[in-house]
Amino acid sequence: MSGGLAHIIGEDGKFTMDLLENMGDVQEAFDECLAVIVALSEGEMSRVSAACRAADIVDPYRKDRYEDEPMPAVMEGSETYASPWPLTEILKRLVDLGEHALTTMDCDRHGHELDRSAVEAAKEMLGRLENHVEKQKTMILCKHCSRENCYEHCQETEDGNHEADPESGTVPAGCEFLVDYTCKHCGLSGSLAVESSDIMWE
Repeated sequence: MSGGLAHIIGEDGKFTMDLLENMGDVQEAFDECLAVIVALSEGEMSRVSAACRAADIVDPYRKDRYEDEPMPAVMEGSETYASPWPLTEILKRLVDLGEHALTTMDCDRHGHELDRSAVEAAKEMLGRLENHVEKQKTMILCKHCSRENCYEHCQETEDGNHEADPESGTVPAGCEFLVDYTCKHCGLSGSLAVESSDIMWE
């Protein structure tokens, strides 16, 4: 049975939920309610805002509505909402909500096949985002140049200069004119190439 505005208005003309059988009915009823609101306001959302104020209910078109009702922001550091939520957590919740509506509640609203495809796409996107987040955790931003995984600068010195430990010099196998050294501050390995013409024969 398809839903609609008629499913939330009883014979006495009052609001009822008795005729709502699943989330598809709820969705279609809400869609028709919004369509009626838009039609009555002739597309002027300022009229909807005025009606909300007159009825002492939250104005859905008020830009600062979340100052009264703090809601999570999409990305950390956002100034849009009061408290931040990671995008991955939002996607997880939306995927759970979609699966609950489509499977547990057996949502059959118009276009529910596309909803299922969207849930699967969200799962794939969530996996990519989680992999990206894990990769970001292993990346180190250089405190001297802000590049990722910078090897040019030492992260343990104020000026960013590496200082070779003279006792750490080793010659890699098969590289007679290459000497490896480690930085005495951060332990990063570096190499020094030696040309035969650079050798001082004394």
